[in-house]
Amino acid sequence: ELMQRTGSADPEAVGKLLARGLRATDAIDRLSQGILDLVKVENGSAMPAPSMVAASMLIHDAIELALPLAERKSVQLRAEPGNSDAKVCCERNRIEQVLGNLISNALKFTPEGGLVSVSMRAEGDMVIFSVADTGVGIAEEHIGRVFDRFWQEGRAASQGNGLGLAIAKGIVEQHGGAIWVKSNLMQGSTFSFSLPRNEDCLLEEKEVHGAP
Repeated sequence: ELMQRTGSADPEAVGKLLARGLRATDAIDRLSQGILDLVKVENGSAMPAPSMVAASMLIHDAIELALPLAERKSVQLRAEPGNSDAKVCCERNRIEQVLGNLISNALKFTPEGGLVSVSMRAEGDMVIFSVADTGVGIAEEHIGRVFDRFWQEGRAASQGNGLGLAIAKGIVEQHGGAIWVKSNLMQGSTFSFSLPRNEDCLLEEKEVHGAP
């Protein structure tokens, strides 16, 4: 069948067709997983037990995972100094998923030689995480739609499934936080989200499960 579709037995042509099929399969798998994640978040599915985690460690781990992409894109990725002893009450894997999504998006839309910086600061009983880039920015008329499911600005149409930010929003809100963006077209964007830094969620978790 491959020979019929390529018109020859040319290994290069067959290889290209196979690669195209693998990319399509991978895209379908990512979309399916994204839909499942979004359904879980929107249905309020129970998260694993939260814990108090150092905000600086969340940023460190997310940056480590994103460094290969930053190197491939020739974009500088760095953590900005912050209140290193601040901790947040969260389910670690979920918040690393949020940070990873924001960082990967920033890297995708930042040109070679640009900068993506990740920071955090304590404000009252919340910790604010921010991912700032020097990329292409977002048009003002689109700012209010960036967290909508399946919405993609024209420049992003071939680079994702339009679910990442909707999932991130749901996860942050499950944690009692909020997420927002500030952006200027052709000047860059800053995505920020807040998480509670108190230990109330740990007490609530014990009450739910009847722990002493």
